[in-house]
Amino acid sequence: MAGHPTAERIPVNDAYPTFRIFGMRCHPRVYSLLWAAPYLLFLAFPISSAITYGLNRVGGIALMAVTIGLGATYVASWIFNPVPPSPGPVTPTFVITTILLLLFQGAGAAVALVLGGSGAVYFLTYNVAAWIIQAPRRLLGPGAIGFALIAGVEFFINPRENIFALFIILMASIAVVLSRAGIELDIRKKVETKRALALAEEHERNRISADLHDILGHTLTGISIKADLTSRLLEAGRTEDARTHLDELLDLSRGALTQVRQVVTANQSLSLEEELTSSQALLEDAGATVTLAISELPPAGPISLLFAHIVRESTTNILTHSHATQVDIHIEPQRIEITNNGTNRILSEDTQGGGIGLISLRERAAAHGTLTSGPLHAQQWRVLFTLNKDMR
Repeated sequence: MAGHPTAERIPVNDAYPTFRIFGMRCHPRVYSLLWAAPYLLFLAFPISSAITYGLNRVGGIALMAVTIGLGATYVASWIFNPVPPSPGPVTPTFVITTILLLLFQGAGAAVALVLGGSGAVYFLTYNVAAWIIQAPRRLLGPGAIGFALIAGVEFFINPRENIFALFIILMASIAVVLSRAGIELDIRKKVETKRALALAEEHERNRISADLHDILGHTLTGISIKADLTSRLLEAGRTEDARTHLDELLDLSRGALTQVRQVVTANQSLSLEEELTSSQALLEDAGATVTLAISELPPAGPISLLFAHIVRESTTNILTHSHATQVDIHIEPQRIEITNNGTNRILSEDTQGGGIGLISLRERAAAHGTLTSGPLHAQQWRVLFTLNKDMR
C-alpha cells in the first residue's frame, strides 16, 4: 500500500520480523497498522456528513457512531490479528473483528438508505483490506466472492450508490494483495536462509562425527580388546605378558589422543576455498547475487586461515543483518574486500563498531594487518583487510 513510511527490518529468531520505524523498534503488527492508517483518513467524509446532517439529530448521531465503530474495529483488526496470518485454524479474534466489520458495514448501508444518501459501499474498502491481508490464504477466494455479493446487494437496495466505488475497492484490493505478497516473500526468504544455515551446521556436525568414527573407531576397539586381554592375563598370573599388552595399550591410548587432537586441529583450520564455496551457496540461497573477483589466493597458512574467518564472519553478518541482493568478494594475496548493498543509515548506526564477531576478528587480524568495517556509502557495507607491508 502506498504511503507507508520506510522501515528497516531487524531480524529476530522467529518467522515474523520486528522493525525499526524512525529509529524505534516496533512489533510487526504496529508496522502493519501504519499501512492501514491512510485508509482512516477517508473516514473524514462520513464524519463530515454526520456533522453536516446534525449531531443533535438521530441520523447524524447514527452515522457518526457507525463511522467511529467501523474505524475502531478496523484498527483493532490490525493490532490483534497476525499479518499475514500464521498457518493453522482461524483465530477467534479474526472471527470477532470480521463479524464486527460486517455488522458496521450493514449498519452503514441501513443509515445511508434511511437518510436518503449514499457512500456506505465505500465502507467495504475497510472490510476487504483487513480480509485480504489477515485471512488465511485458503479463505481469500471465498471472501472475494462474499464481498462481491455484499456490494451487489448494496447497489440493489440503494440505487444512489456511486458505481465509482467499485473502482476504489478494486484498486485498494490490488494494493493490499501486493502488500501481502511482499510480506510473505520476505518471510519465506528468512525461513529459507535459516534453513540453509541449519543444514550447513548439520553437515558440519555430521562431518565431525564421521571423522571421529573413521579415525577413532578402530583405535578404540583395539584399546577395548587389549584392556580385556590384559585383565585376563593378570587373572591367570601371566604378569610379563600382561605388561607387554599394557605397554601396547598405552601406545594405543596415546595414539588415540593424538588423533583427537588432529581432528580438533583440522576443524579449527578453515579452508579458504571451502569457505568461499559454502558462503556463495548460502548467500545465493538467500536471494543474493555473489561476484567473486580473485586475482590470487594467499598460500596456505595463517593469512589464508584469516581470510577464511573473514569470509565466514562477513557471510554470517550479511545473512542476519541485511537484505543484500548483491555481494562482491575481492581477494588478492595481500588484501580481501567484501561489500554488500544491504545497509542503510539505521543499520549503520546500530552496528557502529561491529558486533562481537567482528571485534574478535579484528583482534585476530591485528597481528597481520588492518581490518576495517563500516558503510562505504549510503547503501553499501564493506569489510576490508589489508596485510601489513612488512609481511608481504
